[in-house]
Amino acid sequence: MWLDREPTVAEVLREFEKINWALVKEVVFCGFGEPTIRLAELLEILRDIKKNHPAVPTRLNTNGLGNLEHGRDITPEFENILDVASISLNAATAERYLQITRSKFGIAAYEAMLTFAEKIKNYVPRVVMTIVDHVTPPEEIIACKKICDERGLTLRVRPYESN
Repeated sequence: MWLDREPTVAEVLREFEKINWALVKEVVFCGFGEPTIRLAELLEILRDIKKNHPAVPTRLNTNGLGNLEHGRDITPEFENILDVASISLNAATAERYLQITRSKFGIAAYEAMLTFAEKIKNYVPRVVMTIVDHVTPPEEIIACKKICDERGLTLRVRPYESN
C-alpha cells in the first residue's frame, strides 16, 4: 500500500468502521518504516481495537528500537493492548546487525533491540524474535537461537519472500 501521506488516527478509525470484524483474524502493525515512530498514534489505535474488538489479536512487527527512538522505555505502554511483539533480530552479532540494518543508532542498536525484547515480554504475552532463512547462514541461525535461549526469547526463522 503506497500512501501520499501518513493517515491520521481519525482516518484509520473511520476505515476500521467499514470492516466486517467477524472476518478479521489479526491486526498487524508493520510497513515500510517503524510503527513505533508514531507511538502516540499506534497506542491510540491499539487501545481502540482492544476496547471495541477485544477478541481480535494485535501484533506489532518492529525493529525493536522504539526505546532509542523515544529516549525512554516505551514497553510498559503496550500492556493489555498488544498480544504479540515480533522483533527483527536479523543477526547474531552487533556488527552483522549494523551491516544489515544500517541503523542510525550505530552499533548500540543491537543491544538496545535485545533489551527492548527482554523488557516488552513483561507487558506483552508473546514476544518473537525473527530472522530470515534464505539470507541467514545455518551457523548464524544456531547462534541466534542461543542468544534467544539465553535471554528467554523465542526465535522464529521466517521464510524468505521475494517481491
